[in-house]
Amino acid sequence: MKQRGFTLVEMILTVVILGILMVGSAGFLRSGTEGFVQSVERQKLHTQAQFILEKISREIRHAIPNSFTISDAGHCIEFYPIKYSGFYHLEDDTLPYSLSFFSGQSSVKTLGRYGANDFMVINPTSAGDIATNQIDIANVAIDSNDSISQVMLTTPLTSESVSARHYIADFPVKYCYLAPSSAQADFGTIVRRSPASDSVNQVTVADSVEELVFQYHSATLVSGSVIHLALSLGYNTEVAIYEQDIQVLNVP
Repeated sequence: MKQRGFTLVEMILTVVILGILMVGSAGFLRSGTEGFVQSVERQKLHTQAQFILEKISREIRHAIPNSFTISDAGHCIEFYPIKYSGFYHLEDDTLPYSLSFFSGQSSVKTLGRYGANDFMVINPTSAGDIATNQIDIANVAIDSNDSISQVMLTTPLTSESVSARHYIADFPVKYCYLAPSSAQADFGTIVRRSPASDSVNQVTVADSVEELVFQYHSATLVSGSVIHLALSLGYNTEVAIYEQDIQVLNVP
């Protein structure tokens, strides 16, 4: 009986063919893996962008009207979040005025007193009004039955709200885009500061940020105030650009 086996040439050809198939398969698998990784990273960027836009937009929409200040070439925005809001009534016509006010939030009844840094502002028309026309209500007592408080004014109100509305706040909030901290870093970050001047305890909201620019368009006769936000996020050499208009409270 005659035995047959593989010749050296056949074995070499088999190894070469298997090598070609393996190289082709490896390239295909590598391409698929890289595509999957890139898709995951793009999804992460998109999710992060949604989070950033939603967080900043929500806070801006609930800010005191006309309290916005944009600085650092549009990379920073500062505003006063509304802590409480409600209605007021001047009891007297002559000085000193007795100002009674009510805050509509149900949680106010359980406070007992307003906070040590709380202040009231009425009819603010600009960010400057927030700083110059504050009414100090620090530690003012709150009636537990109807949430009504009272404070004495030694100077007249600069202006009054047509709807007799007031806003209460304590510390301003500031969002800023910070450029890369070193030449080796490709992208910057977005930070949130509260109080706005506290750069030590700032919170990083997002990284992989190419740029963030704010623009404030004040109200006109036909449209309300709008904050335009332009956000760019990066991954390797790719940049994803997001833009959003945020309509803010206009009626003080």
